[in-house]
Amino acid sequence: LGSGGVCHYTHQLAEALNRAGTQVVVLTTDQYELKEFPKEYEVYAPLGRRSQLKSRFLWMKSRFLGKAKPFPKRSDSADFTPGIPASKAKKPSFLGWIRTWIIRLEIAIYQLIKRPDVIHFQWLNEPRAEYQFMRFLKALGFRLIYTAHNLLPHEVHREAARRLYHRIYQLADRIIVHAEQNKREMIESFDLDPSKVSVIRHGSFDLFFKKEGISKEAARRELKLSDDKKVILFFGLIRRYKGLEYLVQAFEHVRQHLDTALLLIVGKIHQGDREGFTYYSELISSLAGRDDVNCVTRYVPIENVASYFIASDVIVLPYTKTYQSGILLSAYAAGRPVVVTDTGGLAEIVEDGKSGIVVPPANPEALAEAILTVLRDPGRTRAMGEHARHLAQTLYGWDGVALKTIEVYRSLCASVPEGEWRIARS
Repeated sequence: LGSGGVCHYTHQLAEALNRAGTQVVVLTTDQYELKEFPKEYEVYAPLGRRSQLKSRFLWMKSRFLGKAKPFPKRSDSADFTPGIPASKAKKPSFLGWIRTWIIRLEIAIYQLIKRPDVIHFQWLNEPRAEYQFMRFLKALGFRLIYTAHNLLPHEVHREAARRLYHRIYQLADRIIVHAEQNKREMIESFDLDPSKVSVIRHGSFDLFFKKEGISKEAARRELKLSDDKKVILFFGLIRRYKGLEYLVQAFEHVRQHLDTALLLIVGKIHQGDREGFTYYSELISSLAGRDDVNCVTRYVPIENVASYFIASDVIVLPYTKTYQSGILLSAYAAGRPVVVTDTGGLAEIVEDGKSGIVVPPANPEALAEAILTVLRDPGRTRAMGEHARHLAQTLYGWDGVALKTIEVYRSLCASVPEGEWRIARS
């Protein structure tokens, strides 16, 4: 991906791998968000740029084929908010498929020229086509590693996705996950050899805070927030599994007991899920005009992220189902305590009562009590934030993450001399 959490993760890991002596090339889109960001690794975006190809193929499509019809609606209510049906998915066009494979063929030729020791996939934007591409690369003799940030994609037809990802996980030479719970679930769900799956912690997102830090007061002035408010932050792309509605419910209870509380909701609403988009748009609209809720429903550029975290007192992740979260590691890097739900690997990252509080998912009452526990005692809020920052700088530092990652590479490439690694990251 060219922007967002996985993009930021890849950048920080590539920088750390480079410091550790590897030669890293990041393969990405021409719309790469960090194009102008200082970096030591090499970046390669295909010459057959997607934006250029798209304009040509859209013309050909309209001229000869007309519009593609969408697939029928599919749903799996177990993962969805009650009352919100699944979204429709559009069938990829034949010309779109050709366009995608032109880009992949160019990447394959580039790989053959560079001949990296390892190809490390960080994300599958189009999983079915990416699986075929991975098979192609395996046939060419490349070693493949896949980081499963999510074991399964959110908000998809679960059984169909499970079958596809089972093939992907069988194909990969090694798989990296971010928590022991993720590894257990992966082994049980996909019948994998445990030795194939490595647990490497998610590093702290300190890239947002690299520049000379601003004070909490300055951040609040920038965002037009009052100094006397207790700010509760929800940050990131708004979609079903993140449980924003439970935080909104919890906030009503918080307000009854703490009249200085302010809920700050920052993030673009996910547009790939039509019904979910409508639901959360209406939820956000229902909060408009309140003086105790601020909503910023747009993607926040990387240079502006720090202000929202620094201006806040506590960051809340009310997720109903997840595996790990860069938002949590961003909160740690900012030195802010967190309130998270016990889902995926979140509870493994949060030292309950020291860096944050863990509560059951889909439980607004428990969420509210945890938020109040953090906010009622300024001394405790400060101590928890300091401990969170300490964890970000030590246990979740990127140099340690890079060394663990290199161990996985070495398990596949024992014959490669140390210091001569060539890693392609997609």
